[in-house]
Amino acid sequence: MSYQVEIVDDQEHGYGAILIATHNSKRVVEEYDRGEPEDNSFYRDYSWIKQALLDAYAAGLSDYDSLFKEKGLQGKR
Repeated sequence: MSYQVEIVDDQEHGYGAILIATHNSKRVVEEYDRGEPEDNSFYRDYSWIKQALLDAYAAGLSDYDSLFKEKGLQGKR
């Protein structure tokens, strides 16, 4: 059980970056910024970030609950 996030250079386009999130070895998010440094501004659409963070949080809670069940532990989050 793990949720991992990494940011890698977008080699295909030669600029920008890719945010890749995996949960239990399954790719769940792949977002491209497609932005050259001089193009990034407050007008770019980064609205997907909020949901990506909420999904990561939910995955962490799910992993926590699964771990407690697996070990037969009692407790509250």
